[in-house]
Amino acid sequence: MPGTERRKRILRRVLFFVVAVPAVLVVLAIVLLDGFKVLTPRLPAPRPIGKTIVLLPQDGFRPEDPGWHWDRAGRDWFHHTSQGTTIMPYDWLVALEQPEVRVLRTPGLFLDPVFMSRFGFLPGAKDPHLNPGGKLPIGWAIARNFADPTADPNQPDAYNARPYNAVGLTCAACHTGRVTYQQPGGEEVEVLIEGGSAVINLRALQDALGRAVLYTLYVPGRFESFAGRVLGVKHAREARRRLRAQLTSWFDEAVAAQRRDDQRYVNQLESGFARTDALSLIGNRVFGPIAPGNVVAAVAPVNFPPIWGTSWFDWVQYNASIRMVMARNIGEALGVGARTNVQAGDPRLLQSSVNVRDLHLLEDQLGGPQPYRGLLAPRWEDAVKSAGFPELKPDLVQEGRALYETYCLKCHGPSVDELKQDLSSKETEPKYWTKLEGPPPFDKRFLKLPLSDLARIGTDPAQAADFASRFAVVPDPFPSDTRQALGELNPRQVGGGGPSQPLPATAGAGPTPGSPPATITVSAARGLRIITEVIRERAFQAAKLTPEERADWDRFRDHRAGLPDQAIIRANLKYKARPLDGVWATPPYLHNGSVPSLDALLSPVAARPGQFPIGTTEYDPDLVGYKLHGGDPNGFLLDTTRSGNYNTGHEFRDLTLLELEMFQGSGITDLGSNLTPDRRWARLLGLSAEDYAKLTEEQRRDKRRELSKQAIESPNATFFGVIGPGLDEHERKAIIEYVKSL
Repeated sequence: MPGTERRKRILRRVLFFVVAVPAVLVVLAIVLLDGFKVLTPRLPAPRPIGKTIVLLPQDGFRPEDPGWHWDRAGRDWFHHTSQGTTIMPYDWLVALEQPEVRVLRTPGLFLDPVFMSRFGFLPGAKDPHLNPGGKLPIGWAIARNFADPTADPNQPDAYNARPYNAVGLTCAACHTGRVTYQQPGGEEVEVLIEGGSAVINLRALQDALGRAVLYTLYVPGRFESFAGRVLGVKHAREARRRLRAQLTSWFDEAVAAQRRDDQRYVNQLESGFARTDALSLIGNRVFGPIAPGNVVAAVAPVNFPPIWGTSWFDWVQYNASIRMVMARNIGEALGVGARTNVQAGDPRLLQSSVNVRDLHLLEDQLGGPQPYRGLLAPRWEDAVKSAGFPELKPDLVQEGRALYETYCLKCHGPSVDELKQDLSSKETEPKYWTKLEGPPPFDKRFLKLPLSDLARIGTDPAQAADFASRFAVVPDPFPSDTRQALGELNPRQVGGGGPSQPLPATAGAGPTPGSPPATITVSAARGLRIITEVIRERAFQAAKLTPEERADWDRFRDHRAGLPDQAIIRANLKYKARPLDGVWATPPYLHNGSVPSLDALLSPVAARPGQFPIGTTEYDPDLVGYKLHGGDPNGFLLDTTRSGNYNTGHEFRDLTLLELEMFQGSGITDLGSNLTPDRRWARLLGLSAEDYAKLTEEQRRDKRRELSKQAIESPNATFFGVIGPGLDEHERKAIIEYVKSL
């Protein structure tokens, strides 16, 4: 036995020098070559995947709601239907190992559910076509026979030289929420929220994928294992050579994109979990390949928004920048990996992989045929029944309703039941809904969402300001093509009329041979409109849609020819306020996710956490948000002192003495005077010093608060970010209790 143990020790040492040392040297060489960062990614510790409960307002398919498809089969279809995006070939992803170097132990597969949970992804269900073997997480989808219009025809060994089965992200990746709740009995349950705000980290995922491919190419033995899983144990040497060349081409493309981003400081502000700078990254993906100057820093991250009801909003995006549903969805697909050729002079200009047909079907499943006949917000009462959440307190709900109507109703509107009643009213014009878009089939109403100026609402301005100030260089060798798609060349109808004049299959002849490709500089809003409109119009023509079908695919938005840019995509220096149904299930709060709970949101800015961890999903039903204690050291800590992360605005606090004096005009002439604060308060309140002195502290607070309320509500005043007087703890709890019931 001693001899056997000695031989084992010797063997381990030999293996260490044969395997580990070369691997370390390879990794060091890669670092020196400025490739991907190769340290093991810092990710939160894996959490055990336990009991999961799905919250849906309707439990199962209801025949009386034919537009509702959120039974198990419908949910699986939504989770795994492709938008035409790609990350890499599907066969590669399922064969890829985790980005770790281990001695005497093989790393697990990248798609291992526990490993994917560290990025925030949830396990997907098995489906023989959508998700064979259940290997893909929720929000990942297979695009079969994916043809990449950006493939270089001069690179026959490139991974995208021929059509392949691609895997990419779809709507559910960013719009499936979850919270974990410790029940009073001690059991922890995970609550899955369809259409909610995902708690995923896309940047960490991108880095880990790059590292995983790097290790596969350069760590000894790793590629051979990968090739065996992709090609089979017995495969030809030529097939293995071709696979390595294809994998190398994927990695080279990823490294080039990474270096381009690094040169433009794209990732200087980390989004972390639950957030991404959607508009900037869409613009970078669409315009970045055209010119380096088109790439901008992603410094305006936003929280992944819930998507119930959004099909019927008059405008979408936090800055209310997009009106046409199809334009939004095409732009979103471009942002998460759909390929579009944007090279001036290329005969494939603006050919795209976006799956417009399935975008239409996905939107139909979300919105349904009428408002509130598609996906609805989760209800607190369902969480009480199925997950053991605390029951609502009826008296507190009623008290909160009165406070909500005083402070919140003007912007966020009434309950869903009241919105339904308003929509169905036959006697009066609906208060909360738009006028009819036009004649049939445009005779639909959409929910009007109030807008707040940046100075009024006071929240971080980066998302709205960056989009409004962004410009891009775009190709311009196809004036006829573009103007036809935008309805600027002739009076034909693009969205509701027809039949429209066919667009050419490609962009046209391009520039004169020998001349440089023509380009123009446009605003980001116009550039995005040009590209999404051409992709949309070509897909509509390829599908040979009738005028009625065009209207259906556009979700009955008036999209006739000649509409100005402002009717499709605009750059607003405002933020919109949406209804609060289901808001209890969508922390963190504000558009940039800079406030961890509703209680903090209703508190003065000074009382909000300056830093807190994002990535945890442990839910606090009293504060209504994620718990702040016990954050993982490898998680993401959001610092609200950085631009883009500011937690200012949407503030309830009493105005200061000086603010009220300046508002009334009495403070300017008293600079340098010797009046005491009590004398100044007495003057503001119209009281003598003696009468003010007789007031109790509670009476003084009430009078100051009423004065603040009057000033804040004055139509001619703006107190940056202050939207209401201060709320005490009981008032905050009452408003929160009512909001839970929405």
